[in-house]
Amino acid sequence: MENYKFLKKGLFESLSSFQEKLNAKVHEGWKVVNFTNDHNSLIVLLERVK
Repeated sequence: MENYKFLKKGLFESLSSFQEKLNAKVHEGWKVVNFTNDHNSLIVLLERVK
């Protein structure tokens, strides 16, 4: 069974802070499936198979 999650960089969040948050999710077993931007905000789609 797959689980999906969106991770969005906040407007005032620094890029290094977002990278730390993303790396923490990857260490939890999440995998980046896709990413896009929405009006200067980065959105990442994560997937984890259980």
